Amino acid sequence: MADVNAAAKKMLKQENIAILLQAPEKDKDKMPTEAQVLDVIKNSGKGVTAYVDNTVNKPLLEKQPVAGKVVSEEKIAGIGVTKLKLSNGVTVLLKPTTFKNDQILINSFAAGGTSLANDQDVEAIGYAGSIGDDGIGEFDNTQLGKLLAGSTANISPYIGELHQGFSGSTSPKDPKQPCNWCTHTRPTRVKTPLLSKEHGRLPRNAAKQRR
Repeated sequence: MADVNAAAKKMLKQENIAILLQAPEKDKDKMPTEAQVLDVIKNSGKGVTAYVDNTVNKPLLEKQPVAGKVVSEEKIAGIGVTKLKLSNGVTVLLKPTTFKNDQILINSFAAGGTSLANDQDVEAIGYAGSIGDDGIGEFDNTQLGKLLAGSTANISPYIGELHQGFSGSTSPKDPKQPCNWCTHTRPTRVKTPLLSKEHGRLPRNAAKQRR
């Protein structure tokens, strides 16, 4: 980095600078003077602070949720599917394939969707698919990317007219990561004026339906 900075200083000098300003003929009287242009160049970059690597050195979930149990298992003959019923009420359908041996596809859904949304939640619903772009919990998007470097896991929420859920994929080496994202219920807040204060949330009634 020191060598790069030194080379930049040699190339970026105040001498032999060509400046070209263009404007409509009617605005020629509004053009800056030579002194003003040179002053802008002279003072450009002042006050710019160096990049700070704000890496958060902690796991995505500091406290793992209590594991549930499989309360029932059923084999669906003919299509190679195993149906599991979990203690939290969720039904899981497992379908092994031979298309890719290093990929697990995930798709979940529950009844609800925008059909159960309150009027004040409409704008926030459209933001659901972008929640992951703002980070999760204490991790902003950049920090989350560094934490998950080398992982192929991904998961995204969606809200349709009649259903809501998650879709994504991961690898057999990292099966828990998408579940960790779904468990982390507090997305990082961003200042987006078009959204309600609790943007990114599921419609209240739909969330109840999902549980």
